[in-house]
Amino acid sequence: MAFYDTISNMSNVQCGFLRNPKMGFGIYAKGYWHSATELTKLLLSRERFYEYDAYPVIFLYRHSFELYLKNIIYKSAILVSMKDPNILDNESRKDHRLTYLSNSASKILKLLFNQMDEINLLAENIKVTAEEFDKIDPLSYTYRYPMDNKSNSVPNQFVNLESLSQHMDLLLNEMEILDFGIDIETDKAIRIVELLENIN
Repeated sequence: MAFYDTISNMSNVQCGFLRNPKMGFGIYAKGYWHSATELTKLLLSRERFYEYDAYPVIFLYRHSFELYLKNIIYKSAILVSMKDPNILDNESRKDHRLTYLSNSASKILKLLFNQMDEINLLAENIKVTAEEFDKIDPLSYTYRYPMDNKSNSVPNQFVNLESLSQHMDLLLNEMEILDFGIDIETDKAIRIVELLENIN
């Protein structure tokens, strides 16, 4: 078979192992982010690189950002449902509009962590980054195809790979830390609910 042989070694890749796939957006986001970072280092280490070599990198950063947004939305579901079960939008996984996703994520973060200035700053940075990305790549076509789904040419534009990489690496690192924090808060909330159920 082209993608698998009988030899088991370190180059084997496994996916689809999660019981609840909605909780896996962060794992995929991390993979796209790490690949974008490594490819950026490789390209920037050269004296020059072809512009088309950077297209996949920009896509990888954008896609990682999209997946981290979906990760915030879905991983926060348990916590949010304890405060306001109507705030969740189950259609988020199908949407690729970063401003839509960032608004949903910001709404959830403000509900959960309203008193935390760091989280509010992160939510604002997420929204600004989503708006910038939506200006250059609104539906994730620009760096994957030469045209959109209506056969319109993608817009002529310039993106500085080094600047993009620096900004996205900082932002995605903060989103990964937030993911860890949401996991901790979710575990605490589940334990509290279990304790309360055992009291009755």
